[in-house]
Amino acid sequence: GAGVVVAVLLYSREGLHHFVRSSLTEAEMRDALIFAGATLVVLPLLPDDPIDPYGVLNLRKIWIVVVLIMAISGAGYIAVRLLGVRFGLPVSGFASGFVSSSATIAAMASRVKETPGLLKPAAAGAVLSTVATIVQLAVLLAAVNLEVLGELALPLALSGLAAVLYGGAFTLWALKHE
Repeated sequence: GAGVVVAVLLYSREGLHHFVRSSLTEAEMRDALIFAGATLVVLPLLPDDPIDPYGVLNLRKIWIVVVLIMAISGAGYIAVRLLGVRFGLPVSGFASGFVSSSATIAAMASRVKETPGLLKPAAAGAVLSTVATIVQLAVLLAAVNLEVLGELALPLALSGLAAVLYGGAFTLWALKHE
């Protein structure tokens, strides 16, 4: 399998080289290689056993969170580059919420720390990530236990509505002020 992948990459090298030179900056290429290394080299090497006497600290699980935050941040960067800041961060925030709302919120905060002018669209993305989490929770409950979903339907609907309104308000605010 690895031989086939190498052969395909070697065959495609001219097209890939042109894409990298014309579409990606040096910083983007460096970041992509760091992400690939973190995911494909470091993650498989980490033990999946607790390293503390209480069984809480698991290096593999901690690194998975690091990789998720890097992936969400990268997806946000790509969405911003394709859709622009005003649309990209809210869209990537919503989509990333299906992976991890907490990691999405951390990634959005990191973006704002680097670029304070992204506060409004990043806040919209962070809030909209909770909408995705609520939708995901409802789907999981529907698959596992409809009775529990029935009991939680009103709280889920109200929290989802509040997050949609709040996220929509931040999105509109970002659209009007950018």
